[in-house]
Amino acid sequence: MQLDRILVIGSGAREHAIVRRLRSENPRARIFCTPGNVGIAEDADCRAIKATDINALVAFSVANDIELTVVGPEAPLIAGVVDRFEAAGLLICGPSAMAAFNTEGSKVNFKNMLKKHAIPTAPFEVFDDVEKALAYVLFWGPEDIVIKADGLAGGKGVFLPDTMEEAEKVLRELMVDGKYDWAGRKVIIEERLDGWECSVTSVTDGRLVYLLPVAQDYKRARDSATGPNTGGMGARTIELSLDERLLVEQITLGVVEALAQEECFYQGFLYLGFMMTQEGPMLLEANCRIGDPEGQVLMLTIGGNFTDLCVAAAKGDLKSVESPKQSGHAVCVVMTSPEYPEASERNVPILGIEKAQNRGALVFHAGTSRIGLKYSTGKSGRILSVVAVGETPKDAGELAYYAAELIYTDPEGGLRYRRDIGAKHHREHRG
Repeated sequence: MQLDRILVIGSGAREHAIVRRLRSENPRARIFCTPGNVGIAEDADCRAIKATDINALVAFSVANDIELTVVGPEAPLIAGVVDRFEAAGLLICGPSAMAAFNTEGSKVNFKNMLKKHAIPTAPFEVFDDVEKALAYVLFWGPEDIVIKADGLAGGKGVFLPDTMEEAEKVLRELMVDGKYDWAGRKVIIEERLDGWECSVTSVTDGRLVYLLPVAQDYKRARDSATGPNTGGMGARTIELSLDERLLVEQITLGVVEALAQEECFYQGFLYLGFMMTQEGPMLLEANCRIGDPEGQVLMLTIGGNFTDLCVAAAKGDLKSVESPKQSGHAVCVVMTSPEYPEASERNVPILGIEKAQNRGALVFHAGTSRIGLKYSTGKSGRILSVVAVGETPKDAGELAYYAAELIYTDPEGGLRYRRDIGAKHHREHRG
């Protein structure tokens, strides 16, 4: 299907990757991105409309005869952008506000639904009182639990304390100091599972579910799964065994069916984080959209036509398109400010992006800005995503790192990245 006018909502590397994919399938289309960024502006017509300014987004889409809208981040979905677009007769790929809230907007709601419908997940308890939460951690031991903020925390709301002192600091910052505003006033404390993690993204029309290529996300800031949790330091595509794939597909379908039974019909992209344990896949979390940086590897490895997939899901007619196959393997290396996630550094010139892309990698922009004709570090800690595709994971990883090494700042030291993306299965808990 060839479209003429497409809108992508968002401003990060994930949205840049989505824009590039849509551009490759719709070469004559006018593609808009709101608000976009300085890198996306080379591939789309960026407009300065905030992703959560739903009134302005609807007005813009009506005025510009937008045929399809694809939503990148979770905030506009939870705020009801899909409901408003559909009410205006606009085609948009994503879940309703209720569906988005009950998957990603509230971890408590989602975990309670999993328990109610007997969907495999880590044992957990919910707390809104810090002293009771601390007593629970003291009873079980901090090294055996995970603390999760209930609401949105920018991918940084999951904590794995090693000591009681660390656990108390986290709980008081969340529940008393309001580190993430209302998102951490209520917390989940769950059992820390042993295994390796994977991110399973699917597309659904509320009835059928098609799995997309499976990815692995690297959350910890430093090599060998050390340092604080981040929004994501990289990702790679991985292959599950046939039995593993069947199990996660059954669980994914079970989640969609459970949401429907709760009168929460789900359409669009659904991202589920699994821990693969000796007892089988255990569901850790849900996101109501394509992940970041998982989206960067998915956009390069989803077979078939991504545009058609979005249209079919938005129309509730997924059976009109075939389930996509995986095409190749991909590795994404995220380049960040040196102190990310604690701080970011602005206005440091970035060199070598064009050279990296000339070597066969793709560079997607996130927190970049411009100083004259040069790119520079900008508004966020995650600056660039360097992505490569290969026939094997090893090929993809070697090319991604070769390209990343060509990118640097002047003065040097303004970018940092992990050196072990794709090296092996890591036991990293999801953020």
